Amino acid sequence: MLMALGFNRSYCNFNKADSIICDTGQLTIAIECIPTFEGMPLQDEDLIVALYEYDTIMLTDTIHYHSMSDNLITFPAQNLELIGGSINHLGFSIFPSSGSCRTFAVNYHVNDLVSGYCYAVIDTMDASSYTIAYPDHTICLGTDSVFPVTDVPDHAITYNSDSLSCLADEGVIIPSNCRPGNYTVFFSSEYCLSADYFDVSILDQVLIDLPDTIILCSGESMANEGVYSEFVFYSPDYFDEYDYSDITSDGYYVVDAESTECSVPDTVFVQISESPIVSFTIQDECDRVIVGFEGIYGPVENLGWTNGTDDNQIEIYDDGYIGITLMNESGCITSDSVYIEVEFIEVPDVQYDKEDATCWLEGNINIVSASVNNNVGAVTYRLHNTINNSIYDNLDQIPEGLYNLEVVDERDCIAAYSEQIAVLQKCLEDYPVFTPNGDDIEDTYFIPYEGTVEIFNLDGTLLRELNTPAYWDGNDDSGNPLPMGTYVIVTDNGRIVNITIIK
Repeated sequence: MLMALGFNRSYCNFNKADSIICDTGQLTIAIECIPTFEGMPLQDEDLIVALYEYDTIMLTDTIHYHSMSDNLITFPAQNLELIGGSINHLGFSIFPSSGSCRTFAVNYHVNDLVSGYCYAVIDTMDASSYTIAYPDHTICLGTDSVFPVTDVPDHAITYNSDSLSCLADEGVIIPSNCRPGNYTVFFSSEYCLSADYFDVSILDQVLIDLPDTIILCSGESMANEGVYSEFVFYSPDYFDEYDYSDITSDGYYVVDAESTECSVPDTVFVQISESPIVSFTIQDECDRVIVGFEGIYGPVENLGWTNGTDDNQIEIYDDGYIGITLMNESGCITSDSVYIEVEFIEVPDVQYDKEDATCWLEGNINIVSASVNNNVGAVTYRLHNTINNSIYDNLDQIPEGLYNLEVVDERDCIAAYSEQIAVLQKCLEDYPVFTPNGDDIEDTYFIPYEGTVEIFNLDGTLLRELNTPAYWDGNDDSGNPLPMGTYVIVTDNGRIVNITIIK
């Protein structure tokens, strides 16, 4: 309630013989002017409630206003025991008979010109109103009684309890005696308060029922993080608040679900489990990279690579990132990735000297210099015959033929130089001779020509047709050895070479 504005203390400054009313505690308040409400005089039967406050005592009285010819209103005497003859506050509430409700605060002073009485003379009257509200329109079942918030004295609040449930005297709602549901609370009061309704929802309690011991992870995530992320953890000693990911030590914690109304906290023991740590193993192979992992902090229960496989090792053939997700037996998850470069051994440049074969000696290749990239360790050189797939590790004993120079590193990874090397036989070039008798000495004749050749006997009979470059083994097209003698090799551009077979 708003009290007197511009408060003035009132005193009865009379001798005992001259102020019998004040000394006997009898007090009559008189209004020496007719109060007005919004510029209009009070009407007959308007209700006036007076509140006297002195020291620590408050006393109220209610009268109906009646117009009088002398414009004087006298309140019934109040049994006040004035201390020092002082009145601390005087306030009025006026209820017009029209039904509207307002509160007035007044300034007052003592009329010292009237003997025998303490008069309060009304100077001003200002309108105000009472308020009432519920602190929360959602109430949890089982909580303590909930009182409305108002400036109306508690004893002056009334309601119609016959039409409502879960309400006690003075408009208090008691969820512990109620059922969950929606309720409408009705309040009214003789203190400048018309009927007011409040919708209150009483919610059932939600029990947080967690295991006695839960495992949280020290790493970035866990399989059941969707379960614990909705809870707030509190230290039972200091009630510090933690998110589940902020807990770093084992111990008991109070768990509450702040996102759930009317939750009942639970106490659990939290055990911290170390999350896996990924250490990648990378093994460079000749044409790929083998990627594996080492998981620290216990065995790994589940794993998955970003390429969809779940093997302990995977083979990578192209540059790029590869990632892995590991989960241990506690459900703690770790993800990591690594960039892989697949580097193949290569030979961009080779400088060499070559000597062709003679009638008595094989040819040879001398490596002057070579550029080799992405090799592991020292390299060796060899020649690969592109016609019969023979391999020659000794570059000093190379028979005639077409060869690729190959480089081999310590992993046995092989890279070929792009330029093909031809080793020819510089012996009796116009009338070559070879001996296809199976003694591994001059058993074949190398034809370096690129195209097609036909082999005839001296009678002009076609004996063999070859796609060259190729080796002729001295046989005809049916695989039959030809006898000793001279034969003619004719290329498809018309060149003729005479060759002799001896045995």
